[in-house]
Amino acid sequence: MQDKLLVLSEKQAITTSAASANYLNEGVVVNPAHTMIAEVRVTTTFTGTALSTLQIKIQGSADAAFTTPVDLVASPAVDIAKLKIGKSIQVPIPFVDDQTLIYTRAYYTVSATMSTGAVTTVIQPHVYTNTSNKA
Repeated sequence: MQDKLLVLSEKQAITTSAASANYLNEGVVVNPAHTMIAEVRVTTTFTGTALSTLQIKIQGSADAAFTTPVDLVASPAVDIAKLKIGKSIQVPIPFVDDQTLIYTRAYYTVSATMSTGAVTTVIQPHVYTNTSNKA
């Protein structure tokens, strides 16, 4: 189940570098004891130049226009060959103690123009699994 208020992008086409279609107002409240992640799921396979990559940044800002965005975290660049439908990229969101950064968005950076590709990005709690007690 998804909270629609936490959806930054829904099947958003990413062919050039771009901000997420939506942003969060009030910022992402992150308690160090309850880690949040941005889950980026590929909804349309990416095609384009063989050496193209996609990097996802989570940005904060003092204003909704993101006049001066602050990169809170960035994923490693992901090769186009790995950006197939269903691929999930999880970007942990760090604790930020800055009361001025009340708006949060994703920013998608492509190294070269993509022909096709789309993602859905949702902010959600990070779920830890304990695998040490498996029989």
